[in-house]
Amino acid sequence: MCFRTEDFEKLATLICRLPVGQHFDVSANGIDMQASTQKDFALIRACFPGTVWKKEWVAACEWWKFKSSYDGVSLRVYACHEAPAHCQAITEVREVEKKVPVSFETQLVTETVIVGWDCAGNSEPLADRE
Repeated sequence: MCFRTEDFEKLATLICRLPVGQHFDVSANGIDMQASTQKDFALIRACFPGTVWKKEWVAACEWWKFKSSYDGVSLRVYACHEAPAHCQAITEVREVEKKVPVSFETQLVTETVIVGWDCAGNSEPLADRE
């Protein structure tokens, strides 16, 4: 990947803000970081004051992803398995086809699945809802 000197200096300055031990990747799209808990995410948020983060539930991975930008650099935090404090899962009990590991057959099973999130009264249904 190629960066101009001034772009690299901007990225280096932002990277130096990150908490000690923070995992991150730098790409042409910006800086990607991991935070497995809301506490870890709060430490990252504190490094970029004044930013507004857009949250998104990634159903396939069962984690939250947060996006923002700071000083013209795109920021993305992913792999957060804890929901934001103001979000409650909206669940339904459904019959779904599932492979059973003992016999490797597909059977109908009943399980509770997340079909959306209620974040402070704002219902956010999942896009891939069946």
